Amino acid sequence: MTHYSQSEIVFELAFRYSITVLSVACPCALGLATPTAVMVATGVGAASGILIKGGEPLELARKVRTIVFDKTGTITKGKPSVIDKQIFIEDDDHLTLDRMLAIAATAESGSEHPLALAIQNECKQKFRTEQKGQCLDFKATWGYGLFARVTGIDCLIPESDTQRSYTVLIGNREWMVRHNLNVSDRIDRAMSIHEQDGHTAVLVGIDNKLVGMFAIADEIKPTAPLTIFALQSLGLHTILLTGDNIKTARAIAAKVGIKSVYAEVLPTQKERFISKLKEKMDPNEKVAMVGDGINDSPALARADVGIAVGSGTDVAVEAASIVLIRDELFDVVTAISLSKKTIRRIWINFIFAIGYNAIAIPIAAGVLVPANIHLKPWMASAAMALSSISVVLSSLLLRYFRKPQIRTYENSSFRQWCTTMSANIEVQRGIENVVGNSQRTSPTSSRSGASSKLSQLLVDAVSTFVKQSFGGKVKSKLTTTTTTMDDTIGLIVIKK
Repeated sequence: MTHYSQSEIVFELAFRYSITVLSVACPCALGLATPTAVMVATGVGAASGILIKGGEPLELARKVRTIVFDKTGTITKGKPSVIDKQIFIEDDDHLTLDRMLAIAATAESGSEHPLALAIQNECKQKFRTEQKGQCLDFKATWGYGLFARVTGIDCLIPESDTQRSYTVLIGNREWMVRHNLNVSDRIDRAMSIHEQDGHTAVLVGIDNKLVGMFAIADEIKPTAPLTIFALQSLGLHTILLTGDNIKTARAIAAKVGIKSVYAEVLPTQKERFISKLKEKMDPNEKVAMVGDGINDSPALARADVGIAVGSGTDVAVEAASIVLIRDELFDVVTAISLSKKTIRRIWINFIFAIGYNAIAIPIAAGVLVPANIHLKPWMASAAMALSSISVVLSSLLLRYFRKPQIRTYENSSFRQWCTTMSANIEVQRGIENVVGNSQRTSPTSSRSGASSKLSQLLVDAVSTFVKQSFGGKVKSKLTTTTTTMDDTIGLIVIKK
């Protein structure tokens, strides 16, 4: 029978407990807590029609407190049509409505701007042909309008002089004033009638005469009001950012319930608006931008969370950190809800992993030896593996995430909200007076006070781990040289 000295017995016991502690303290559960949840959540998002580019946007989306919406193609369907044409000169038998349409459509040929396409489509339906005249000496100014010379419209309407050339101006009031064309009270009233209904009024000047006007309408997306109501119910502040004039912008905001409007914003100013808004926000509160156009791309990249509508341009989709694959605005609510569920699941995983170690390590170290309870190394290894499996299973519960149903918001609160959604709308011209989101109101909910120090430390730990594990999408300022753009009053086209 082998006899061991007291020192050998102590060493053997210490060695066994150290192996047990090392086994049970393996940080596998901590290491799996975040990546597994993020991986499952991105898969769930893709199945719901939401493409989330990595862990950082998924983590930041829950912190969003202000959402900025573009108008054309985001709040509206992005398929405008001409609903009215008016001629303002009555003493010129040559410049008729049909001739004005033919000249304007030719000037707009080659443009991909929705308003320009609306005029071209109107011309196509009227004359039943895709042929147009020739556009020369084209010049465009962002946010105002275009200048061009048009000739060869005899393919659309008979011309006594087939070589006749027209000097054309198409744009807003300011564009006409810049070129010394007077916008009379009569013309201003005609424009205001349509602008108060949310339509865009475009003036046409031919040969130094203000000839007529096109009224162009773009329908609101059916789910837009409910989406705004749902976001405001979550305590989020919504902003409409558009290049349209104040009257049109106010009318659109009144139809969807947005209270803060910034109108007559040039495409080059959208990124600066997001930067100013972020400066005025609390560091822990994030800004999201929802858009679809080329001119929205810099703003999408500048925002903490850029959300692109899938039907938008490739540049916007590339710049955004979240892409709505379907042209469904309510998916913005789904993305934010999924983010909150995911981070909550990560917290649960962390709490479980930390709690497991806090309980198991003392037991593995022999704290219960006086009670004759020992944890052998193989038991510690099995417990460690079980903790990792439990964290993975916990993350897999995200697969049972159910996207919010829009019909759940069609309740009495929404109907009451609809009665007041056109009231108290604040409209700003340009981006000079950007107001931060210091005071937020919600129709059905209110936010709680400051988080405890412990929860804040946990939030910071999760955020740091997400960034280190997945990295952030480097958002560089995008510069574009194309002259096509969205959401401006002036029509911008590309010279072929």
